[in-house]
Amino acid sequence: QNGDFSSNTFTAPVNGRYQLNVAIVVRVVDNEASYYRCRLSTSNKTFETFVDPTFGQDNAFLQMGLCVTADMDANDTAKVHIFQSGGSAQSDLAYGENYFSGFLAC
Repeated sequence: QNGDFSSNTFTAPVNGRYQLNVAIVVRVVDNEASYYRCRLSTSNKTFETFVDPTFGQDNAFLQMGLCVTADMDANDTAKVHIFQSGGSAQSDLAYGENYFSGFLAC
């Protein structure tokens, strides 16, 4: 609503605590990568989750997620980043399988 999500960035319309949720599906996971990281960066704090993909073989997919309550002031921003350390550049994010949602919790 109100154009709060634009150019891949969420901007808090008012001060408060926001429930922010991220669900990512990485396709063609490289077994040789050191790790995959999902990062949710807000103006005040960074939240991360890491996965070591050493499964003994390349996997078809890997699911990663974050659910956080973030203290945000009006006009603070939130953005999601995915990073693969090492391995081959074979992984991809499939259209329609990745989600971000947020709402003012209190």
